[in-house]
Amino acid sequence: MQSRNRRFLLVGALAVIAQLDPGAAFAAQSEKPPGIIAAQLHRQGIACTTPRGAVLDSENSIPHETVWILRCDEASYRVTLVPHLGARITPVCEQGKETRSFRDAAESAS
Repeated sequence: MQSRNRRFLLVGALAVIAQLDPGAAFAAQSEKPPGIIAAQLHRQGIACTTPRGAVLDSENSIPHETVWILRCDEASYRVTLVPHLGARITPVCEQGKETRSFRDAAESAS
């Protein structure tokens, strides 16, 4: 009887934890930021065959616009992720300079 009560308490505690943070179980199994950001580049036609790492650029991020620096084999990119829109992708040069974003170049060409 006592082990049954302990089991019931354990299941109850796990249910409470799951309700407090339902994304915790999913987050543990989800993909890492470099892979997610590289997938966004692929969807927009930019090559990033092997993402080497992603660093959150908290200095340039604002609410609802998260900025990441993504390092790939081909190049490094500043990627601004905006919900429900395509990412703004800007190649970052080695010296810290950057060129126009791919979106800006496409808009000026049309």
